[in-house]
Amino acid sequence: MRLFILPFLLLTFSILVYSFVASGARSGEAPESVGPEEALSEATAVLQKQLSGLKNNDQPTQDAGIQTAWDFAHPSNREATGPLNRFTQMLKSPTYRGLLNHAAHEITVVSSSQTTATFDVLVYPGSNSAPQRYRWIVAVVQSGARAGNWATTAVSAPIQAGLPPV
Repeated sequence: MRLFILPFLLLTFSILVYSFVASGARSGEAPESVGPEEALSEATAVLQKQLSGLKNNDQPTQDAGIQTAWDFAHPSNREATGPLNRFTQMLKSPTYRGLLNHAAHEITVVSSSQTTATFDVLVYPGSNSAPQRYRWIVAVVQSGARAGNWATTAVSAPIQAGLPPV
C-alpha cells in the first residue's frame, strides 16, 4: 500500500507545480508593466465599481454593494477590516454609512503611478445630509492569487465638505 501512495503523491505534487508555473503565477513577481494612462484607467475602474455598488447597495440583493466593495478590497485591507461581516458592520457604522445608497459622487485624481492611485471622492449622501469627502487609495496587488489586479488599500474617514441642503 505504501509503495502505491508515494508515487501518487509525487505525481500529484508534480501536476500542482506544473500548473502553478504554467499559469505564470509566481509569488512576488511584479505585474506586467502598463502605461500611466492604462494604470489610472484600471485604478479608476475599481473605484467606480465599488462606488456604484455602494450607491445601489441593496440591488440586486441586500448588501450586494458591500460585497462588491469587499471583492475589490486589497488583501491588506481585508486583513485589517475583515472578515466580511465585520467589514459590513464598519460600512453600516455612522462613520461610513453615508457611502451606502448615496445619491451621487464625484471623483478627483490626487496622484497616480503605475502601481498606486489616490483619489478624493466627494459623496452626496442624500436628503438633508452634508456632502462628505473621502480619500481613496487603490494599488496593484503584488503577490498571491490576485497579483497584478488593482484593489483598494484604504479609505479615509469622511470629512464634511459643505453644509447640508436647506
